[in-house]
Amino acid sequence: MSEHMNMSEDMDITENADIERKQASIRTALSVLAFSLVLPVTYYLWQAYCC
Repeated sequence: MSEHMNMSEDMDITENADIERKQASIRTALSVLAFSLVLPVTYYLWQAYCC
């Protein structure tokens, strides 16, 4: 009986780790996307308002 309980806990841990891994990859992708958009937008605004 206790072995079955431990297996379900292990499943929860692996599922949580998988969810955390997916969230981390999404966060990383969004950070890269945001950073890649910062430079062109900054350059455009600098061109539009500076010169």
